[in-house]
Amino acid sequence: MRLPVAKGIELVQAGPKTPPDHEGRFGGSSDGIGDIGPKLAALAVVVRGAEVLLVRRANPPQAGEWGFPGGKVESGETVLEAARRELREETGLTGGNARLLDVIDLIQPELSAPAPLGRGRPGRARLHHLMVAVRLDWLAGEPAPADDALELCWAEAAQLPGPLCADVARVARAAVKRAQGNTKLISS
Repeated sequence: MRLPVAKGIELVQAGPKTPPDHEGRFGGSSDGIGDIGPKLAALAVVVRGAEVLLVRRANPPQAGEWGFPGGKVESGETVLEAARRELREETGLTGGNARLLDVIDLIQPELSAPAPLGRGRPGRARLHHLMVAVRLDWLAGEPAPADDALELCWAEAAQLPGPLCADVARVARAAVKRAQGNTKLISS
């Protein structure tokens, strides 16, 4: 069952916050061309009963897809700090009690044509993101889409909206199972 928190709300901005070749959600060029990474990203996984909090992405590389709030880990920031920051930026929620949940390799195949600066050679990935899923408890705030989130919803792990970002269904099921006390998590 899908329970929208802010159904149909889309953010209207005066213009792009950064030039078109900005670093995108996980760093690197927004179109991914020449990004051979790996780039480190944090995902914030918040569980409420049998439901997980999802956002519909506004920007590449996963624009229009449903996934967990998340993005690039900034220099000097831990993965756990990045997950809390991304949750706050994309949903307005404050998360705490961060626990490592999973690691996801998102690799897009090599380019078919040579990329600038010699990137895109055979055997190289078009882009490679190493995403660390972090489970967070909802401590404060009312969820509302912001930043890279077009909209958000609470969705049961067994009935997720589509299209989904990579590995969302698997991570959602694992997060709900662990939240119900079936498996111990790594904590900080």
